Amino acid sequence: MDSSLLKQTKIFKLSTQSSSGVCLNTDVNFKSSFQYHFPVIYFQEEDIEYVYLSVPYVSLPTSFYNIDYTNNRLDVIINEVSTSYIFKPGNYNSTTFMYQFKILLGSEWDITLDKITNCFTVINSVNALVTFSFLSSSTISSVMGFSSTINSESTLGGNSAYITLPRTCNFLSIPRIHLRCKELASTSCLVSKNCDSDILVSIPNDSTQNSKIVYKNFMDSSTHLDIPFLQSLTINFTDEQNNLINFNGISSYFEIQLDIYRKRGEKKPTFRNLIRQLSQILE
Repeated sequence: MDSSLLKQTKIFKLSTQSSSGVCLNTDVNFKSSFQYHFPVIYFQEEDIEYVYLSVPYVSLPTSFYNIDYTNNRLDVIINEVSTSYIFKPGNYNSTTFMYQFKILLGSEWDITLDKITNCFTVINSVNALVTFSFLSSSTISSVMGFSSTINSESTLGGNSAYITLPRTCNFLSIPRIHLRCKELASTSCLVSKNCDSDILVSIPNDSTQNSKIVYKNFMDSSTHLDIPFLQSLTINFTDEQNNLINFNGISSYFEIQLDIYRKRGEKKPTFRNLIRQLSQILE
């Protein structure tokens, strides 16, 4: 940056506590959409050359579930009758999922896991004529291990039907979390080459459940802002599909930093120097 410019830094230490901002989530326990207000900052003053924004620090709780409101619906057609099954949000592994599957779908269903392929097989033995399909509209498809609609086959003897899912089951947590700001959507190019992106930073999730994710901007990444003024920020924490994350009542903490570069103006004389100069003139 040009050494002839003066740098003014403003750091906003924010959180998803109610004392810091206004929660915009319909369910306030989500704690992932907040609006923050502060005195207006103008960026079009004559002496301002550049304004840069960065995110120095973020601390996020890993209090969200691997099966939540975005991926907990299984759509099934059984003998041409469509039914949707909703799994209770929570942290699942293959064992707890199979247990909940049998409770939710009923005693005529069974589910097993091939420990070599890590793929589920689902069996329905209600009667000899049963056929069923798992539909691609299911939001839980990537968890269970399928993408397109898949149809059952009959077992030997025709007394039941089964589906072996083509993909491994997936109970991993959210791989990364996006911190988004809609007010800066037209200027933020930190992550995406698409400058319409509202992503300020993407934070990899390599933490265990009930711990925290800590992000520090060691690379000093920032983006140039080209907006007339700033008076409020709307911050959203989302997954890859732009779904708001449910942090289940636990707060996050983060910083937003503005670096304002101003032209060096001619140094104004002090009041004492002005009096001295006036005295010399009057003499």
